[in-house]
Amino acid sequence: MKEISQTEHFDSIIQNNKDIYLMFFKHSTRCPISWSVKKEVDAFLKNHPQYLEHTYLINVIDSKNLSNYIAEKTKIKHESPQIIIMKDNSVIAHFSHLSITENKILEHLK
Repeated sequence: MKEISQTEHFDSIIQNNKDIYLMFFKHSTRCPISWSVKKEVDAFLKNHPQYLEHTYLINVIDSKNLSNYIAEKTKIKHESPQIIIMKDNSVIAHFSHLSITENKILEHLK
């Protein structure tokens, strides 16, 4: 999972990968629930490495501007932890907290 921190990088990713599923994981390094969910996301990526290249981590503490920008751009209320799945410059799915599971992620990527 690649960490991104700049709005320009987010825009470039969604513009240059329109026909690919993109997954953005908003993670708080201060939240125990977020750490637990990160383990679930890491397990998903280990079991489905084909999605690793297009999965991005947003540290909501260090990159608050980017996190807010994504919420504004996608019109999805910010939560943490949160998964946003996009394809063709559109949001396919988003979910947060303990609803983030390996099975739920996979369900939205098929």
